[in-house]
This record gives sequence, C-alpha cells and structure tokens, in this order.
Amino acid sequence: MLQVYTAEHPTEAHYVKGLLESQGISCDVRGEFLFGARGALPITTETAPSIWIFDDAKYNDAIELIKEYENLKNKDTSNDPSWVAGYATHVVKSLKRSLPHAGIVSNLEPLKNKR
Repeated sequence: MLQVYTAEHPTEAHYVKGLLESQGISCDVRGEFLFGARGALPITTETAPSIWIFDDAKYNDAIELIKEYENLKNKDTSNDPSWVAGYATHVVKSLKRSLPHAGIVSNLEPLKNKR
C-alpha cells in the first residue's frame, strides 16, 4: 500500500479517489477526519487527507493520472471561451439525461463552440 496524493481537503481527496477508481486503481482515503481537528492540531501533510493505493504495481499509473488532474486544476480557464462552452455543453447534456421526464430541458440544445 502506497500513498500517492495529499489533498487540500476531504472533498478533493474523494474526488481524486473517484478519478483513480474510474481507471481501475483501487484506493482509500486516509486521515479525512483529522482535517476537522485543524486548529487543535498543527496544519501539516500528516493532518491532511491522503490517498493510498492498494496495488503497488499501479503506482506509476496513479501518479500519471494525478499529474493530469493537477495540471487541469492549476490551469487558468478564466479567459478560455472553449472551456466555458464545453463545460456548458456537458451541463446541458447531463440535464437532458437526468430530467427528460420533467419536460424542462427538452428544448435545450448543447452550446456550440464558437471560434
């Protein structure tokens, strides 16, 4: 069992866990409850939630996925209209799948990327 990531908070830890598991890498979040004790405990990597993989042979695959995640996490998308349009299209498609019976989203069309 190897540690592959230290998250900023429990939500991020579970997001990364889901990312790894979606690619067939079994893992666990450790230390998420220590996060709530911050203030009483010093703020260190030991009190932050961390991700541990069960299969040591998948370490390199896990690290590559985490690098991709961190690159996207740190990317400045504020001035990137293609990213905004792509995200809006994803939201509309998700709504169409989850609410077709409501008739609310039946007239929505995915946004086209205007370049």
